[in-house]
Amino acid sequence: MRKTLPAVLLAACASLKPPNATEPPDAREGAVTPSDRQLGSRTLPGWPQSGDDRELANLLLKKHGDSQRARIERGLKQVAAMWRRQDGDDRARRAFVEQWFESDPRKLSALLGRFEYTLEQVDGYFLDIGRELRRYSELELGPELPIDEQLAALDLSAHSSEDLFQSKLAFVALLNFPLPTLDEMLAQGAKWSREEWAAVRLTRRFALRPSAEAQQARARAAAAAEAYIAGYNLWMHH
Repeated sequence: MRKTLPAVLLAACASLKPPNATEPPDAREGAVTPSDRQLGSRTLPGWPQSGDDRELANLLLKKHGDSQRARIERGLKQVAAMWRRQDGDDRARRAFVEQWFESDPRKLSALLGRFEYTLEQVDGYFLDIGRELRRYSELELGPELPIDEQLAALDLSAHSSEDLFQSKLAFVALLNFPLPTLDEMLAQGAKWSREEWAAVRLTRRFALRPSAEAQQARARAAAAAEAYIAGYNLWMHH
């Protein structure tokens, strides 16, 4: 029986784009960050929503200037939307925001470059590990063993999303780069540069905060679906 690569893996590979090999992301001179264009240029309605948020916004405005108002308000809202009790109290959130909000365009571009390169490596290695875990389920290497199905269902990246939130790396991204809505992407996306889309792809991965258990359950369901399809034996009458 011949087995094919899973559709999920093929789709993931097809969506990958090669990095610019001649120009490291964090070495671009005068790179334009998403905050300099349309995205994040408007004040969010109904924000800030509490006295503490208003005080924090005013503190950042005093430090970084009124030109950063839209970015400050949007960043604070995005962080607050994903902040959980286990991430710390209001004092911890305030200290985090004061430390990590960046307004210098060159430093913002360098920050985006760090995220872009590092997460590309993380995703690539996890993709490679996942392929090896599915090796005996997807290739003709002799009779399958019961353990092969369990290996294929194992997702070692299941904890990575929560780890990025717990380490506050996800919040650094959400504080400094805009997380657009679908309507914003449809209305403005055609005008965005490659770097602006890179920032959007960064924050979109933090639009949800699924638990590791949910991620592992998804991996098990995907592996079970692939095993079901791979088990088909279709008689073609010849």
